[in-house]
Amino acid sequence: MAVTAAGGMVGRVIQTSAYTSQVQLLSDNNRTNNVSAVVKDEDGKATYGTIDGFDSETNELFFTKVSNSVKLKEGEIVSTSGLGGRYPAGLVVGTVESIETDEYGVSQVARIKPEADFNEFSQMFVINRTLDEPFLTGPEEGGAAGE
Repeated sequence: MAVTAAGGMVGRVIQTSAYTSQVQLLSDNNRTNNVSAVVKDEDGKATYGTIDGFDSETNELFFTKVSNSVKLKEGEIVSTSGLGGRYPAGLVVGTVESIETDEYGVSQVARIKPEADFNEFSQMFVINRTLDEPFLTGPEEGGAAGE
């Protein structure tokens, strides 16, 4: 499940017990810790990429795998895309601070200022969501089962 703080998304629950949960923060540089994200311009055109790194010196996230043909702008809002099923769509991650070409010249990397402060949390919220299974409902609920 996704976890947010008052400012924005901070990570996901990776382990639970009877009374506690362990949260993997977006600032964790584990190579498997990535988030499918999107930036929508003023025309509603979506640009997809991945949040997959954190610079602890500048407190910025990396938005990677962005096509060179796209023109990101500073100040644009980055949110979860919902692709991959790990996070629901629309959770604010942060804003674009700067854009550069990756080390291989293949794509762009944007530095993102997180909406949440990863150095201090007073409250965190777990986003409880259920996945719709359209073919598991009975005919009385309008599903396809039994048809």
